[in-house]
Amino acid sequence: MDCIKISVVVPIFKSEDYLVRTIKSLIYQTWKEIEIILVNDGSPDNSGDICDSYAKIDDRIKVIHQLNQGAAHAMRNGANHATGDYIMFLDGDDWIEINTLEKAINKIMLYNPDIIFWSYYKNTINSEVPIKSLFDKDIFFIGDELVNLKRRLVGLVGKELEQPTRTDAISSGWGKLYRKELITNNHFCLVDENDNENFDVVLNIIAFHNAKKVYYMYDYFNHYWISNTNSITKNHGLKLLDKYNIMFDNIEKYLKEKNYSDIYFIALRNRIALSMINITLSVTGFNNSSSLVLQYKTINFALLNPKYIDAIKNLEFKYFSLTWKIFFTCCKYRLTPFIFLFGKLIQVFK
Repeated sequence: MDCIKISVVVPIFKSEDYLVRTIKSLIYQTWKEIEIILVNDGSPDNSGDICDSYAKIDDRIKVIHQLNQGAAHAMRNGANHATGDYIMFLDGDDWIEINTLEKAINKIMLYNPDIIFWSYYKNTINSEVPIKSLFDKDIFFIGDELVNLKRRLVGLVGKELEQPTRTDAISSGWGKLYRKELITNNHFCLVDENDNENFDVVLNIIAFHNAKKVYYMYDYFNHYWISNTNSITKNHGLKLLDKYNIMFDNIEKYLKEKNYSDIYFIALRNRIALSMINITLSVTGFNNSSSLVLQYKTINFALLNPKYIDAIKNLEFKYFSLTWKIFFTCCKYRLTPFIFLFGKLIQVFK
Protein backbone atom coordinates (compact mmCIF):
# COMPACT_ATOMS: atom_id res chain seq x y z
CA MET A 1 0.00 0.00 0.00
CA ASP A 2 3.00 2.33 0.45
CA CYS A 3 3.37 2.63 -3.34
CA ILE A 4 -0.13 3.92 -4.08
CA LYS A 5 0.07 6.06 -7.20
CA ILE A 6 -2.31 8.90 -8.00
CA SER A 7 -3.11 10.05 -11.53
CA VAL A 8 -4.31 13.66 -11.64
CA VAL A 9 -6.17 14.58 -14.83
CA VAL A 10 -6.40 18.31 -15.60
CA PRO A 11 -8.74 19.36 -18.48
CA ILE A 12 -7.55 22.76 -19.71
CA PHE A 13 -9.19 25.45 -21.81
CA LYS A 14 -8.19 29.15 -21.83
CA SER A 15 -6.49 28.83 -18.45
CA GLU A 16 -3.16 30.53 -19.14
CA ASP A 17 -3.62 33.11 -16.37
CA TYR A 18 -4.18 30.43 -13.72
CA LEU A 19 -2.50 27.28 -15.00
CA VAL A 20 0.90 27.77 -13.36
CA ARG A 21 -0.80 27.98 -9.96
CA THR A 22 -2.70 24.77 -10.72
CA ILE A 23 0.39 22.86 -11.86
CA LYS A 24 2.50 24.04 -8.93
CA SER A 25 -0.12 22.84 -6.47
CA LEU A 26 0.39 19.37 -7.95
CA ILE A 27 4.15 19.16 -8.44
CA TYR A 28 4.75 20.33 -4.87
CA GLN A 29 2.41 17.76 -3.30
CA THR A 30 3.91 16.15 -0.21
CA TRP A 31 2.85 12.77 -1.67
CA LYS A 32 5.28 12.32 -4.56
CA GLU A 33 3.97 9.14 -6.17
CA ILE A 34 1.79 10.93 -8.71
CA GLU A 35 1.47 11.47 -12.43
CA ILE A 36 0.03 14.72 -13.74
CA ILE A 37 -1.92 14.42 -17.00
CA LEU A 38 -2.50 17.83 -18.55
CA VAL A 39 -5.12 17.69 -21.31
CA ASN A 40 -5.01 20.78 -23.50
CA ASP A 41 -8.51 20.88 -24.95
CA GLY A 42 -7.63 22.91 -28.05
CA SER A 43 -7.05 26.03 -25.98
CA PRO A 44 -6.32 29.03 -28.28
CA ASP A 45 -4.17 30.82 -25.69
CA ASN A 46 -0.74 29.87 -24.32
CA SER A 47 -2.04 27.07 -22.08
CA GLY A 48 -0.54 24.37 -24.30
CA ASP A 49 2.91 25.99 -24.22
CA ILE A 50 2.77 26.26 -20.44
CA CYS A 51 1.93 22.54 -20.21
CA ASP A 52 4.85 21.61 -22.47
CA SER A 53 7.30 23.79 -20.55
CA TYR A 54 6.47 22.11 -17.23
CA ALA A 55 6.64 18.64 -18.80
CA LYS A 56 10.28 19.37 -19.64
CA ILE A 57 11.20 20.00 -16.01
CA ASP A 58 9.10 17.32 -14.28
CA ASP A 59 8.97 13.83 -15.75
CA ARG A 60 5.78 13.06 -13.81
CA ILE A 61 3.89 15.34 -16.18
CA LYS A 62 2.25 14.01 -19.35
CA VAL A 63 0.73 16.43 -21.85
CA ILE A 64 -2.10 15.56 -24.23
CA HIS A 65 -3.06 18.03 -26.96
CA GLN A 66 -6.48 17.50 -28.51
CA LEU A 67 -8.91 19.44 -30.66
CA ASN A 68 -11.47 21.36 -28.61
CA GLN A 69 -14.13 18.81 -27.66
CA GLY A 70 -15.16 19.89 -24.17
CA ALA A 71 -14.54 18.81 -20.59
CA ALA A 72 -16.07 15.35 -20.91
CA HIS A 73 -13.76 14.36 -23.76
CA ALA A 74 -10.73 15.85 -22.00
CA MET A 75 -11.48 13.98 -18.77
CA ARG A 76 -12.08 10.72 -20.62
CA ASN A 77 -8.92 11.11 -22.70
CA GLY A 78 -6.81 11.83 -19.64
CA ALA A 79 -8.29 8.94 -17.67
CA ASN A 80 -7.57 6.55 -20.53
CA HIS A 81 -3.87 7.45 -20.23
CA ALA A 82 -3.77 7.12 -16.44
CA THR A 83 -1.53 4.49 -14.85
CA GLY A 84 -2.25 5.27 -11.19
CA ASP A 85 -4.21 3.26 -8.64
CA TYR A 86 -6.57 6.21 -8.12
CA ILE A 87 -7.66 9.03 -10.44
CA MET A 88 -8.37 12.63 -9.47
CA PHE A 89 -9.75 15.41 -11.69
CA LEU A 90 -8.79 19.07 -11.26
CA ASP A 91 -9.94 22.01 -13.39
CA GLY A 92 -7.22 24.04 -15.09
CA ASP A 93 -7.94 27.16 -13.05
CA ASP A 94 -8.36 25.50 -9.63
CA TRP A 95 -5.76 24.23 -7.17
CA ILE A 96 -5.38 22.04 -4.09
CA GLU A 97 -3.54 22.26 -0.78
CA ILE A 98 -0.07 20.71 -1.00
CA ASN A 99 -0.86 18.01 1.59
CA THR A 100 -4.14 16.93 -0.04
CA LEU A 101 -2.96 13.67 -1.56
CA GLU A 102 -0.85 12.64 1.42
CA LYS A 103 -3.81 13.01 3.79
CA ALA A 104 -6.07 11.15 1.36
CA ILE A 105 -3.53 8.33 1.05
CA ASN A 106 -3.39 8.00 4.84
CA LYS A 107 -7.15 7.37 4.88
CA ILE A 108 -6.88 4.98 1.94
CA MET A 109 -4.31 2.93 3.85
CA LEU A 110 -6.68 2.70 6.81
CA TYR A 111 -10.02 2.14 5.07
CA ASN A 112 -9.25 1.07 1.48
CA PRO A 113 -12.25 2.99 0.01
CA ASP A 114 -13.21 2.96 -3.65
CA ILE A 115 -13.85 6.72 -3.49
CA ILE A 116 -12.60 9.33 -1.05
CA PHE A 117 -13.84 12.92 -1.14
CA TRP A 118 -13.56 16.22 0.73
CA SER A 119 -14.70 19.86 0.89
CA TYR A 120 -13.50 23.01 -0.81
CA TYR A 121 -12.98 26.76 -0.69
CA LYS A 122 -14.67 29.14 -3.11
CA ASN A 123 -12.05 31.65 -4.25
CA THR A 124 -12.34 34.98 -6.00
CA ILE A 125 -9.79 37.74 -6.44
CA ASN A 126 -10.79 39.25 -3.10
CA SER A 127 -12.07 36.35 -1.01
CA GLU A 128 -11.68 32.77 0.11
CA VAL A 129 -14.77 31.17 1.62
CA PRO A 130 -14.95 27.60 2.97
CA ILE A 131 -18.11 26.02 1.59
CA LYS A 132 -19.99 24.17 4.30
CA SER A 133 -20.22 20.48 3.59
CA LEU A 134 -23.23 18.22 4.05
CA PHE A 135 -21.20 16.48 6.77
CA ASP A 136 -19.49 17.85 9.89
CA LYS A 137 -17.07 14.99 10.53
CA ASP A 138 -15.18 12.19 8.81
CA ILE A 139 -17.57 9.44 7.67
CA PHE A 140 -16.90 5.94 6.36
CA PHE A 141 -19.84 5.07 4.12
CA ILE A 142 -20.78 1.40 3.95
CA GLY A 143 -24.09 -0.48 4.10
CA ASP A 144 -27.25 1.61 4.42
CA GLU A 145 -25.31 4.88 4.77
CA LEU A 146 -23.69 4.28 1.40
CA VAL A 147 -27.05 3.39 -0.17
CA ASN A 148 -28.46 6.73 1.03
CA LEU A 149 -25.40 8.59 -0.27
CA LYS A 150 -25.90 7.04 -3.69
CA ARG A 151 -29.52 8.18 -3.71
CA ARG A 152 -28.47 11.66 -2.52
CA LEU A 153 -26.33 12.02 -5.65
CA VAL A 154 -29.44 11.52 -7.80
CA GLY A 155 -31.47 14.19 -6.00
CA LEU A 156 -33.03 15.44 -2.77
CA VAL A 157 -35.98 13.94 -0.91
CA GLY A 158 -37.87 14.82 2.28
CA LYS A 159 -36.14 17.20 4.68
CA GLU A 160 -33.19 17.53 2.31
CA LEU A 161 -35.44 19.89 0.33
CA GLU A 162 -34.93 22.47 3.08
CA GLN A 163 -31.71 23.35 1.20
CA PRO A 164 -32.85 23.32 -2.45
CA THR A 165 -29.71 25.03 -3.74
CA ARG A 166 -27.49 22.19 -2.48
CA THR A 167 -28.61 19.53 -4.91
CA ASP A 168 -25.11 19.24 -6.36
CA ALA A 169 -23.17 19.76 -3.13
CA ILE A 170 -21.25 16.51 -3.66
CA SER A 171 -21.71 16.03 -7.42
CA SER A 172 -18.57 17.69 -8.79
CA GLY A 173 -15.97 15.61 -10.58
CA TRP A 174 -13.20 17.32 -8.61
CA GLY A 175 -12.55 17.01 -4.87
CA LYS A 176 -12.45 13.21 -5.11
CA LEU A 177 -10.14 10.28 -5.60
CA TYR A 178 -11.67 7.39 -7.54
CA ARG A 179 -10.27 3.90 -7.69
CA LYS A 180 -9.09 3.70 -11.28
CA GLU A 181 -11.33 0.77 -12.19
CA LEU A 182 -14.46 2.78 -11.35
CA ILE A 183 -13.53 5.24 -14.08
CA THR A 184 -11.85 3.13 -16.74
CA ASN A 185 -13.90 -0.10 -16.75
CA ASN A 186 -16.42 1.12 -19.35
CA HIS A 187 -18.28 3.41 -16.94
CA PHE A 188 -17.25 6.45 -18.99
CA CYS A 189 -18.91 4.83 -21.99
CA LEU A 190 -22.28 5.16 -20.26
CA VAL A 191 -22.00 8.94 -20.16
CA ASP A 192 -23.22 11.13 -23.03
CA GLU A 193 -20.23 13.23 -24.03
CA ASN A 194 -22.54 15.87 -25.53
CA ASP A 195 -23.43 16.73 -21.93
CA ASN A 196 -20.13 18.45 -21.16
CA GLU A 197 -21.53 20.80 -18.53
CA ASN A 198 -23.10 18.09 -16.36
CA PHE A 199 -20.86 15.20 -17.25
CA ASP A 200 -19.53 14.84 -13.70
CA VAL A 201 -23.03 14.53 -12.18
CA VAL A 202 -23.78 11.40 -14.20
CA LEU A 203 -20.22 10.14 -13.80
CA ASN A 204 -20.56 10.27 -10.02
CA ILE A 205 -23.93 8.51 -10.01
CA ILE A 206 -22.30 5.69 -11.99
CA ALA A 207 -19.03 5.62 -10.02
CA PHE A 208 -20.73 5.67 -6.62
CA HIS A 209 -23.17 2.98 -7.78
CA ASN A 210 -20.19 0.68 -8.37
CA ALA A 211 -18.39 1.64 -5.15
CA LYS A 212 -18.58 -0.67 -2.14
CA LYS A 213 -16.80 1.65 0.30
CA VAL A 214 -16.62 5.45 0.32
CA TYR A 215 -14.81 7.77 2.74
CA TYR A 216 -15.45 11.47 3.39
CA MET A 217 -12.68 13.61 4.91
CA TYR A 218 -13.83 16.64 6.84
CA ASP A 219 -11.12 18.84 5.33
CA TYR A 220 -11.03 21.76 2.91
CA PHE A 221 -8.49 20.91 0.22
CA ASN A 222 -9.76 22.14 -3.16
CA HIS A 223 -9.79 25.79 -4.21
CA TYR A 224 -12.60 26.49 -6.66
CA TRP A 225 -11.79 29.61 -8.69
CA ILE A 226 -14.93 31.40 -9.88
CA SER A 227 -13.46 34.48 -11.55
CA ASN A 228 -12.41 32.79 -14.80
CA THR A 229 -15.20 33.51 -17.29
CA ASN A 230 -13.39 31.47 -19.95
CA SER A 231 -13.48 28.22 -17.99
CA ILE A 232 -14.91 25.15 -19.71
CA THR A 233 -17.27 24.64 -16.79
CA LYS A 234 -18.50 28.09 -15.91
CA ASN A 235 -20.47 29.41 -18.90
CA HIS A 236 -24.11 28.34 -19.05
CA GLY A 237 -26.48 31.04 -20.26
CA LEU A 238 -29.43 30.09 -22.43
CA LYS A 239 -28.06 26.62 -23.24
CA LEU A 240 -28.41 25.31 -19.70
CA LEU A 241 -31.94 24.00 -20.25
CA ASP A 242 -30.82 21.78 -23.13
CA LYS A 243 -27.83 20.52 -21.15
CA TYR A 244 -30.04 19.68 -18.17
CA ASN A 245 -32.46 17.75 -20.37
CA ILE A 246 -29.60 15.61 -21.69
CA MET A 247 -28.45 14.98 -18.13
CA PHE A 248 -31.94 14.05 -16.90
CA ASP A 249 -32.37 11.61 -19.78
CA ASN A 250 -29.00 10.00 -19.02
CA ILE A 251 -29.79 9.63 -15.32
CA GLU A 252 -33.25 8.20 -15.99
CA LYS A 253 -31.82 5.74 -18.52
CA TYR A 254 -29.22 4.54 -16.02
CA LEU A 255 -31.71 4.19 -13.14
CA LYS A 256 -34.02 2.11 -15.31
CA GLU A 257 -31.15 -0.01 -16.58
CA LYS A 258 -30.09 -0.83 -13.01
CA ASN A 259 -33.68 -1.32 -11.77
CA TYR A 260 -33.47 1.27 -9.02
CA SER A 261 -36.37 1.64 -6.57
CA ASP A 262 -39.03 4.36 -6.73
CA ILE A 263 -37.22 6.64 -4.25
CA TYR A 264 -34.47 7.23 -6.81
CA PHE A 265 -37.00 8.32 -9.42
CA ILE A 266 -38.61 10.67 -6.88
CA ALA A 267 -35.14 12.10 -6.21
CA LEU A 268 -34.63 12.60 -9.95
CA ARG A 269 -38.04 14.25 -10.30
CA ASN A 270 -37.12 16.65 -7.49
CA ARG A 271 -33.77 17.36 -9.17
CA ILE A 272 -35.66 18.34 -12.33
CA ALA A 273 -37.92 20.71 -10.40
CA LEU A 274 -35.09 22.28 -8.40
CA SER A 275 -33.06 22.90 -11.54
CA MET A 276 -35.44 25.81 -12.24
CA ILE A 277 -33.38 27.73 -9.68
CA ASN A 278 -30.16 27.35 -11.69
CA ILE A 279 -31.92 27.91 -14.99
CA THR A 280 -33.45 31.16 -13.72
CA LEU A 281 -30.17 32.44 -12.25
CA SER A 282 -28.15 31.42 -15.30
CA VAL A 283 -30.54 33.02 -17.77
CA THR A 284 -30.89 36.27 -15.80
CA GLY A 285 -27.19 36.60 -14.91
CA PHE A 286 -25.42 39.86 -15.64
CA ASN A 287 -22.82 38.08 -17.79
CA ASN A 288 -25.58 36.88 -20.13
CA SER A 289 -25.51 39.26 -23.09
CA SER A 290 -28.72 37.91 -24.66
CA SER A 291 -31.71 40.22 -24.94
CA LEU A 292 -34.18 40.44 -22.08
CA VAL A 293 -36.87 39.12 -24.42
CA LEU A 294 -34.83 35.99 -25.17
CA GLN A 295 -34.04 35.50 -21.47
CA TYR A 296 -37.74 35.76 -20.64
CA LYS A 297 -38.69 33.30 -23.41
CA THR A 298 -36.11 30.78 -22.19
CA ILE A 299 -37.61 30.70 -18.70
CA ASN A 300 -41.09 30.44 -20.14
CA PHE A 301 -40.00 27.61 -22.42
CA ALA A 302 -38.69 25.63 -19.44
CA LEU A 303 -41.94 26.09 -17.55
CA LEU A 304 -43.89 24.70 -20.52
CA ASN A 305 -41.72 21.57 -20.68
CA PRO A 306 -43.83 18.53 -19.58
CA LYS A 307 -40.88 17.27 -17.48
CA TYR A 308 -40.85 20.46 -15.44
CA ILE A 309 -44.63 20.70 -15.18
CA ASP A 310 -44.82 17.19 -13.73
CA ALA A 311 -41.82 17.61 -11.44
CA ILE A 312 -42.95 20.92 -9.94
CA LYS A 313 -46.53 19.67 -9.53
CA ASN A 314 -45.25 16.79 -7.36
CA LEU A 315 -42.72 18.84 -5.39
CA GLU A 316 -43.23 18.91 -1.59
CA PHE A 317 -43.43 22.63 -0.79
CA LYS A 318 -43.72 22.08 2.97
CA TYR A 319 -39.96 21.81 3.39
CA PHE A 320 -39.17 25.15 1.73
CA SER A 321 -38.53 28.52 3.29
CA LEU A 322 -41.03 31.26 2.41
CA THR A 323 -38.75 32.55 -0.37
CA TRP A 324 -38.61 29.21 -2.14
CA LYS A 325 -42.30 28.53 -1.56
CA ILE A 326 -43.06 31.76 -3.41
CA PHE A 327 -40.58 30.94 -6.18
CA PHE A 328 -41.91 27.44 -6.84
CA THR A 329 -45.52 28.58 -6.53
CA CYS A 330 -44.76 30.99 -9.37
CA CYS A 331 -43.16 28.10 -11.26
CA LYS A 332 -46.15 25.84 -10.65
CA TYR A 333 -48.58 28.37 -12.06
CA ARG A 334 -46.10 29.46 -14.74
CA LEU A 335 -45.97 33.08 -13.61
CA THR A 336 -42.97 33.85 -15.81
CA PRO A 337 -42.81 37.63 -15.14
CA PHE A 338 -42.40 37.06 -11.40
CA ILE A 339 -39.80 34.32 -11.88
CA PHE A 340 -37.85 36.56 -14.26
CA LEU A 341 -37.99 39.43 -11.76
CA PHE A 342 -36.94 37.07 -8.95
CA GLY A 343 -33.84 36.08 -10.94
CA LYS A 344 -32.89 39.70 -11.60
CA LEU A 345 -33.33 40.67 -7.95
CA ILE A 346 -31.18 37.75 -6.78
CA GLN A 347 -28.41 38.92 -9.12
CA VAL A 348 -28.52 42.37 -7.51
CA PHE A 349 -28.54 41.29 -3.87
CA LYS A 350 -26.49 38.08 -3.86
